[in-house]
Amino acid sequence: MIEAVDYNSTYVLKNLFDGNTGSMFHTKQNVDQPIWIPIDLGVKANISRYKIWQRNGGFAWGHGNPHEWEIWGTNNPSDINSWVLLDRQVMIKPSGLPNGSNSNEDIEVANSGQEYEFKEGLPSVRYIAWKNIDCWDAIGGSTGFFHLLN
Repeated sequence: MIEAVDYNSTYVLKNLFDGNTGSMFHTKQNVDQPIWIPIDLGVKANISRYKIWQRNGGFAWGHGNPHEWEIWGTNNPSDINSWVLLDRQVMIKPSGLPNGSNSNEDIEVANSGQEYEFKEGLPSVRYIAWKNIDCWDAIGGSTGFFHLLN
């Protein structure tokens, strides 16, 4: 079974599912990457798409916002061989500007959220794991952190 990285008590995982786009999930800082975040969906589901919002307020396209990630799924989380890759993404900054510099379009995209679609024909799964490969402030780094708004 994949273990979740510890996170502070203010920014717990359930914040991703509370319907409040002002609340967030946040791991501790300076943890080994990739960071695995296991989630029990509670039901077996065929997922077609997802939308994420970056932490903004000066953090867009930086800080612990995800840069590269994978989403894995299974119905038997204790069997390491049952996990299937469902999606892999590298977030693309519209302006292409370096970290610390954002265009108006960059901020608009970050504020609107980014939607991603899963390929058709993937199996229905009950358990998913977000594998955060790196964050914007630690691209390609061996340590970093991760946060998302719902």
